[in-house]
Amino acid sequence: MPKTDFTGVTASDPNAQSSYTEMGAGAYIVTSTAAYPDSFKFKRRDGVEQEVLQLRLVFDIAAGEFQGEYSDEWGKDPAHDFAHSVAIRYDTGAAKLLGIFEKLAGGEAHEVERLQEAWNTDDWAAFKGLTFGLAAGAQHYTNNAGYEHVRPYWRRAKWLTAGEVVAGGHYDHTKLDESGKPVFVPIELPADVDSKGQPLSAAAPAASSTYSDEDLPF
Repeated sequence: MPKTDFTGVTASDPNAQSSYTEMGAGAYIVTSTAAYPDSFKFKRRDGVEQEVLQLRLVFDIAAGEFQGEYSDEWGKDPAHDFAHSVAIRYDTGAAKLLGIFEKLAGGEAHEVERLQEAWNTDDWAAFKGLTFGLAAGAQHYTNNAGYEHVRPYWRRAKWLTAGEVVAGGHYDHTKLDESGKPVFVPIELPADVDSKGQPLSAAAPAASSTYSDEDLPF
């Protein structure tokens, strides 16, 4: 049997409930840890099989309560990349691509230009080490032991800048309030989904920021 070091340990209530908090719906600051092209196939309505190419960005949580959530051996295993990654499809239009790059670059013009160049030259290494934001709904599922859990549903996450996560939203300069100032638009989370990725409800709650300046890794 392994030995336990009881030196300096104070007894705790063995019947107390665990204080562990699961990651669920929310807006998170993440940093990409790997970037590589992959693909998936699906059948169109006419029965023809089509392959979709995409760039996969694997990430870890960069700040806040769940910082380093995917830094353990499980998270580092490439077989589990699907559980903490987002993808940019190659057939995405130029305007939407530019919008994604702006989020990845934090709005920095020179960084946006760098990502555009990297995209067109297949320089996937340029997409590693980027710090940005993601807003995800929760996926509700039952594990093999029969217990109900939640986890962020990254597959339909919304792209954000890290600054938007900290602020809890952004100012829309195309809309002005009565005093002529830009309207603040809070982050709206995608709807929660079930184990098969189907929406549980149409309502999407607003995300409140849980970050402070001290949380930020940059």
